Amino acid sequence: MTRTTLGDGQPYGVAGGEVPRAMKITSAMIALVLVGPVAVGQGDVAPVSLALRGDPAQDLDLGATHIAPMPTRSTANGPIDSAPYYCMRAIEDGDQVIPEGALKRPRRMIGEATDKVMPWLARLDPKIRPSIIWTRNWTIVSLLKGARVADLTPEEAVRLRAFFPEITPRSNKLTGHQRAHLWAIRTLRIQGAIKEVMDLDDNGGLKPSSFSAGYRPLAHKGCELFLFSNPSPHAAFTRHLFQPQTRGLSGETLGSGPVAAIMLDDAPTGSIRRRMRHASTLQLVRVHRRLEGGLPAWMQIGLAHYFEWRQTKTTRTKKNTAGTLIGATEGLRDWDQAVRDLVASGRAGELGALSATPERGLTLQSRLQAWSLVKYLLGVDQGRFTQLCSALLHTRPGVNPQQALRTAMKATYGHETDAVADGWKTWVLRGSKKK
Repeated sequence: MTRTTLGDGQPYGVAGGEVPRAMKITSAMIALVLVGPVAVGQGDVAPVSLALRGDPAQDLDLGATHIAPMPTRSTANGPIDSAPYYCMRAIEDGDQVIPEGALKRPRRMIGEATDKVMPWLARLDPKIRPSIIWTRNWTIVSLLKGARVADLTPEEAVRLRAFFPEITPRSNKLTGHQRAHLWAIRTLRIQGAIKEVMDLDDNGGLKPSSFSAGYRPLAHKGCELFLFSNPSPHAAFTRHLFQPQTRGLSGETLGSGPVAAIMLDDAPTGSIRRRMRHASTLQLVRVHRRLEGGLPAWMQIGLAHYFEWRQTKTTRTKKNTAGTLIGATEGLRDWDQAVRDLVASGRAGELGALSATPERGLTLQSRLQAWSLVKYLLGVDQGRFTQLCSALLHTRPGVNPQQALRTAMKATYGHETDAVADGWKTWVLRGSKKK
C-alpha cells in the first residue's frame, strides 16, 4: 500500500487563498489515521544544542550501574544455585543447578529444536566438547579450545573462580570451557551497557513507550553467539546456515532469532575483543524487533562500532585484524581522520538515504559515518539518544524509514535531520578529538 504524507500545515486540494486553520492537515494526523500512533512523542520538545566539543561519548561508563550478580553456592561443597547465567556442561557435571521456576535450557537454536542441533554441533568439531551458556536474552555456543589469555582482569578471575576454583588472577591459560565462561562474563557487561543506552527493563526487554501508545514491537526470544577456534567448523557452520552474501560479523536472523558465528583464535587479543564486542552488540540490539522497521541498519552498525571502540584511547589501527569494518584496506589507519576526509570531500551520505539503505548496501564510508554519527548523537545528549532508539523501535511497521527517522529526531532532539547532519559535520571538521 502506498501512503501519501502531506507537509505540515500545507494547503491540499483547495484552489487559491489560505487554507483555514481548522482545515489544515498535518503529517502526524495522516499517520494516526493510516497506521496509528507513530514516534511523535508528547508534542514539541525543546531543541537540544547541537554544538559539541571533544568526544564525550567515548568516555561514557555505560553499564556501570548494571553489574551482574556473582555466582554463589548455598553450601560450601554444594553446586552453584544462583548465577546470572546457566551452563549446560556445569549442570550435566553436577556443578550447577537450575532453581525452581528459573529459565530452562534453550528449546531452539539456529531455528531448530535443540535436541536435533546438539548431535550436529558435536560433529562440527569432534575434538571439542561444546559449551552452551544461556540467559534470558542470549545463548553462547562455544567450540573453543584451550589457549593463553593475556587480558584476564582481576574481576573476571574472581567470577571465574566461582565455577573453577583453580583459577587465580595470575592465570594466563584457560581451557575451552573456561574461555566460554569468560566470554559469557564479558557478554553480560556488553548487555548491561546496552541496557543503559537503550533504557531496557530488568528482563532486558523494551519498556512501554510514550512515542507510540498502545503498540509494542514483537521481539525475538534471544540471540545466539557461536564461538569457534578452528576455521573449518566455522566455515562449515556459515556455509550451511548463512546466505552467500552475508558478510563479516553480520550474521543472520533465523527462526530462533539473530545468530552470529565468530572466530576467536585468528588475531591478536585486542582485535578479538573488538570483534566480540561488535558482533555481540549487533545481535543484542537486533533482538528487540522482529518485523520491518525499528532502528535503521546504519544505527545498528554504528552502535556495534561504538561499543567496539568505546573507552579506547585511540581509533588508530595498523591492520584490520578485527575484521569488523567491511571493505577496509590496509591503507585505513585512523577512523577519525577517515571520517574527517569523508566530510571534507562532500561525500558523506544524507541521513534519509542512509536510513533506507539495508545493511548489505552500506559501504565502507557509510559504516564509518554511522559510527561517527552514533558517537555524536550520544555526545550531544545520551538521554535523547535513548529516546530516539525507543521512538524508532516503537514505530509501527509500514512507515517509510526516512519519515520515521525525521519524525523521531524531531520528537527527541527537537531538530530536523538536516540540521542534525549539519551539526555533526561541523563537529567532525572541527576535530572531534580536540577539547
